[in-house]
Amino acid sequence: MKTIIITLLLLFSLPSLADSLVCENIDSYFEEDTLEFVGYGQETTAYYFDNDSHYSILCETTGLDGYLCEDGNFTIQMSEGGYATVSNGLDPEVEFQCY
Repeated sequence: MKTIIITLLLLFSLPSLADSLVCENIDSYFEEDTLEFVGYGQETTAYYFDNDSHYSILCETTGLDGYLCEDGNFTIQMSEGGYATVSNGLDPEVEFQCY
């Protein structure tokens, strides 16, 4: 019985281990784009919506607690201060402030 209770507690507490950063779009041109960083343990994923499609891009932590996320289509960089940019090499960068 004790094992069942412990197992249930662990299963329901796993979603609470996720860290999230919601980013506010501060770009005046691409106003509909959204960005969020979600971390599960050692892995962080950037979720980006470009007003047309949704993308999930695996990130690496930089030396100063920022993120670098690349997938061939987009490069997402976030500094330790929470300032983030999304670029695709064709259009101007989209700017965000993450909290």
